[in-house]
Amino acid sequence: MASESPNAGSILIGIPSFRRPEGLERLLASLAEQKQVDELNIEVFVADNDSCGREAQQVCEGIRSNFRWPISCAIVAEPGISAARNAILNRAHDCGANFLAMLDDDEITASDWLFQITSAQSRFDADVVGGPMYYCFDPQTPEAVVNCGVFITPEHPEGQLSVIHATPNVLLNCRSLARENWPKFDPRFGLTGGEDREYFERLRKLGFRFVWAPMARTYEPVTASRMKLSFILRRSFSNGNADIRIRWRHRDGVGLLLSIGKGLALLATAPVGALLLLAPSTRLWTLAKWSRSLGKFAALGGMRHREYAPLRVNESR
Repeated sequence: MASESPNAGSILIGIPSFRRPEGLERLLASLAEQKQVDELNIEVFVADNDSCGREAQQVCEGIRSNFRWPISCAIVAEPGISAARNAILNRAHDCGANFLAMLDDDEITASDWLFQITSAQSRFDADVVGGPMYYCFDPQTPEAVVNCGVFITPEHPEGQLSVIHATPNVLLNCRSLARENWPKFDPRFGLTGGEDREYFERLRKLGFRFVWAPMARTYEPVTASRMKLSFILRRSFSNGNADIRIRWRHRDGVGLLLSIGKGLALLATAPVGALLLLAPSTRLWTLAKWSRSLGKFAALGGMRHREYAPLRVNESR
C-alpha cells in the first residue's frame, strides 16, 4: 500500500536519557531533519534520569532557541528506565498528545522516520506501531561480534503482528492508552531491563493492535564498549534473566517451559558445544548462548540481574 500523508494531529516524541549527551545531540539533530511532517504538531520531551549530572537537560537548554520544534526536559530523580519512560507517558497525558513516539538517546532516525511511522498508524489504525532499529558497526568490527546474537534487528513485513518487544522505535496511540487508564512501565524492571517487553506483553493482553512499519527506520551506532566480551556476556545474561521473569509474571506456563527447556538443552550439550569455542567465528556466539541460559536459571533461583545498577555510578548505559 502506498504511503500517504499522515493525519496524526499532535505528537509527543519522548526520549529517556542517562549520561549520553553526545548520543542525545546526534538524535536531536536527526529529528530536526525530518521530512514531510510540516503539517504535524510536534513536541519533543526528554526525561533526564541523572539528577546529578543533568547532561541531557544541558543539551536541551543549549539547542532550545534554535530547535525546529518545542523541546523540554524534566529531571527524573527516581533511578531506572521505567521511571524515565513513565515520566514520558505522564507528559503525553498532560499535554493532550494524540500520539506518543518513543526513541532511545543512542539512536539516529532516518529523515522520513516520523512520516513512515505515522503513515503506518493512519493506514492500519494501530494502537502500537513499531519499526526496525539497525545496528551500525565500524567496518573493522569482527564478524564474530556482529553475529554474537546480541545485536539482532527484528524483520517483519508491513502490517499487523501479535506483539513487539522493544521501545527504541515505537509509536503509541494515546487514545488507546487512555482507554486503559494509561498503563505504566513496571518499576521492578527499571534497573534490570526488560521493562519494554513486559509492558507490551501487558498491552497485548489488553487487546492492543500492533503493526510493523519496516520503512520507519532508526539506527544505533555500536560503541567500542559494547563490543567487549564483558558487555556481550552481561547483556546475554540479562536477557535470559528478564525472559524468565517476564514469563513468570504473566503466568506464561508454556513459554516458561519452552524457554527453560532450551536452556537445559544448551547446557546439556555443553561438552559438544565446547568444540565451538575452538573456532573464533563461533566462540563468542557460544559463550553468549551459555550466558543467556545461566541468566534464565538465575531467575528461577530468585535472582534479579540489575544490569543498569552499576551504570548509576560510573558508566553510560
